[in-house]
Amino acid sequence: MSLAGFGRAELGAMLVGLRPKLYRYAARMAGSAIEGEDIVQEAVVKALAAYD
Repeated sequence: MSLAGFGRAELGAMLVGLRPKLYRYAARMAGSAIEGEDIVQEAVVKALAAYD
């Protein structure tokens, strides 16, 4: 997937759409829903910061 031509708003919208799947995956990998939420939140923050 290429991010060329994406603005921050489009990237944010894409991440919002992926969030439920990311939460489920991270929760399974971490063994805890709360840990999964923390992992995804940190990853999204880092992704948005790196995009800038």
